[in-house]
Amino acid sequence: MSRIILIILATLAVSATEALADVVIIIRRQAEASGNYVRICDIARVDGPKEQVAEVAAIILGPTPARGETREITRRDIEARLSEMGIAARVSLTGNDMVKVLGSGIRIPYPAEGGDVKLAEPAPFPAPGAAAAPGRTGTAVPEPGDGLEAKTRERLARTVSDYLAGQYRRPDIEINAKISSVSGAIPWDAREIKVVQATGRVPGRASLELSVQETPDAESRRITVAAETEIYGLALVAARQLPRGGTLARDDVKIARVRMESGKPYLPPRREAAAGRELLRQLKPGEAILANEAPPGQAVKRGDLVRGITSGYGWEIRSRGKALGGGMIGDIITVEDSVTKAKFEARITDRGVFFALANRNK
Repeated sequence: MSRIILIILATLAVSATEALADVVIIIRRQAEASGNYVRICDIARVDGPKEQVAEVAAIILGPTPARGETREITRRDIEARLSEMGIAARVSLTGNDMVKVLGSGIRIPYPAEGGDVKLAEPAPFPAPGAAAAPGRTGTAVPEPGDGLEAKTRERLARTVSDYLAGQYRRPDIEINAKISSVSGAIPWDAREIKVVQATGRVPGRASLELSVQETPDAESRRITVAAETEIYGLALVAARQLPRGGTLARDDVKIARVRMESGKPYLPPRREAAAGRELLRQLKPGEAILANEAPPGQAVKRGDLVRGITSGYGWEIRSRGKALGGGMIGDIITVEDSVTKAKFEARITDRGVFFALANRNK
């Protein structure tokens, strides 16, 4: 009897948790995934308000396994990604504790660092710090009159997308490629299609030379394709409207997928990277935070009252003083002692804190 009561109580507890949650993730036992990455929507059913479901469902859990291979994703893995992404919605996870994901898409291996890519000047690939929100990688849009089957176009787009995304060495980076022209016919079931070299700009227009082998016995031939590309990845964005001149804290930002623009200095997708930075302009909710618009704030400003220590062999003096200069953590400034008025050099060790470096009687 007591066992039945415990089961009922456990069921009620789960139901109550789900009732409090904005979004419920019901994890499947098995799933198939194609494309570059496995998302929550690939391995679970996501229920809740439409906008919040869309945000949670699109979260990337990692790269898709190769065709025929499997990858195990646990409930803990999903919880860790939700925490990392800083999702505002209350999320409840139910269903299985682990899902086995089977890779079913057409994929090519990422090239080695540098690969065979020879890019036109100026350098077409932005710094890996850049970030952006994708549609689907390798979007296939049929264009009448070019003689390509839809399957061929889809495969070419994904081949180009995978190759270009591989240059960034960041698993969250995705390239959306739209094939605009092809120099020759390619059957969709060709044995091998791989990129030999690429020139152009990403994001922007890129030209790629492909090696195509139609059958195991056929010789490879070269085909040139042109593609319009967009880049997406994770970046720090404003969690709410943030005023100009404010100092950022972890809770002011969240990690989101954004469309990246060439040459913009996006902050790395870690919330601690924003802490202490000072905003030079107002930000709207969801707007990406750029390094040049939120430079590191000074830990000490000229005129600040600061506290610090002077130490030696077996002794330590704690004191207060006035900063005669400003700087960030690690910078050396001049401090005037509040009592003796002596001036000495000190290293900033924290916000409003210094460590004296020179003779205090200097």
